[in-house]
Amino acid sequence: MKKQSLDKFKRAGEEFEASLDTLLDALDREHYPLSLLESISAVLKAPGAPRGLPLFLQTTALPAESEFSSRLPVACESMLRAFLLIAQLQIENPGRVEASLCSRLSRKYSRAQLLLTADTLFTWPLELVAAERVSAGGPLSAVLAETFGVNGCLAGLDSTEAGVAGLMELDPFTELGRALGISDIETSGAAGLAARWLYYNELAHWFGPDKLIGRRLEELEAGLSGQAGCGQPQARGMAELVSFLGR
Repeated sequence: MKKQSLDKFKRAGEEFEASLDTLLDALDREHYPLSLLESISAVLKAPGAPRGLPLFLQTTALPAESEFSSRLPVACESMLRAFLLIAQLQIENPGRVEASLCSRLSRKYSRAQLLLTADTLFTWPLELVAAERVSAGGPLSAVLAETFGVNGCLAGLDSTEAGVAGLMELDPFTELGRALGISDIETSGAAGLAARWLYYNELAHWFGPDKLIGRRLEELEAGLSGQAGCGQPQARGMAELVSFLGR
């Protein structure tokens, strides 16, 4: 990977973390008890968090002329982690890998605390982007709620098989990208391949290594590499992002 690309991803990651810290620090302590702030931080700032979705939005997917604020990546990351937390609570004995984030959260917090945390991580992002709109004119908050909420990913939890295999049937990053107007997001395009790789990588971090996830990640990497080898600029950018996150 070129040093220029490596520096770009590192810089974007630092900008995201700074934005996240600023927004978390601004939360009203009267309405957000210390115990809730602690569990929110444990989910949003978990060590080793891939940050694939915010980097995808910041560096490769959204057009340069995009008018979305720096709050969008934070809002998306929050809703993604709320969804994964709800999924964790619906899966029987999800923390089979001791070192996984899922296992660490289950050991540290009660089910009631995790439910409250997930609910907060769903609603807080809607406040963050309340004033923003997508290119079609609709509110950005409605797009996020449609993608990750009861009419989107959460509904998918009830219609798929149990466990990580069922979660792999869902495609939230692609759905979000389509709603945000990201080009080449359909499944055969470079952005679509990257979106699914990033989602599966999040599942691996949350629930721990899984053979099926590992196999799919390798297949998607091969597909991206093939497109990048054909000289497609966007495909090269997506392949570099995947390479950066897979180090």
